Amino acid sequence: MEKKDKNGPLDILSELPGLDKNSISDIEDRLKEIKDRTTDFVQKNPLTSIAIAVGIGYVIAKLFSGRRS
Repeated sequence: MEKKDKNGPLDILSELPGLDKNSISDIEDRLKEIKDRTTDFVQKNPLTSIAIAVGIGYVIAKLFSGRRS
């Protein structure tokens, strides 16, 4: 059984060409900041978050449904 690294999905960053460790670290820090800010927003505004999710879902459904004859 393989042992997973601590970064999980962020491990793919190390496989991208042209990224050094500092760039990877900066990207990871920024993604963690975005995740924390999103979590805080959802916890403070649950109804707004649901409304936004429903709105985005509706728009995506309309984009992909197309017209059917």
